Amino acid sequence: MKELSEEELWILANKNTPKLLPVEMESLSDLLIALFKTSIEKNGVTLKQEAWDKLQEAQREQIHETKGIESQMYVLTNKYKLWGATAFLYPGVLKAAAKRFGKDLIILPSSVHEVILIPQDNMPEFGDLAEMVKNINDHDVLPEEVLSDSVYRYCWKDDTFCRVAGNNEV
Repeated sequence: MKELSEEELWILANKNTPKLLPVEMESLSDLLIALFKTSIEKNGVTLKQEAWDKLQEAQREQIHETKGIESQMYVLTNKYKLWGATAFLYPGVLKAAAKRFGKDLIILPSSVHEVILIPQDNMPEFGDLAEMVKNINDHDVLPEEVLSDSVYRYCWKDDTFCRVAGNNEV
């Protein structure tokens, strides 16, 4: 068996990982709706499709009416939703997401399983976002699943990625 160099291993990982663990991106609101459906079905509640559609639409309207940052969040992971944070490193993934929104992206490391993408618009201060990420990591994420306490920015035009602190790029 041939021993692989770090560079060869990196090349193979970049080629094979996106094929084996394809990227998935969905709005946080849609993800929450799907989790809600799973939860009520586990409790033995079955809704007719028409009732479920109305419930979903009402939930979407409520989320979008708030026009808060939550309505602009997208979860990026892989097909299995396990160790999916690496999907943001797949070639072209951030560029495709930024192109979809026509904006730069703010990246919040949610856990080793996913990252949150937010199209950069009228965003809160980067320091506020970093504080939010740190607080969630400290209270809601298992220590072994914490990815980072930092907030990152992807610049669409330059195809660059950097850590941000406060209002300044680092």
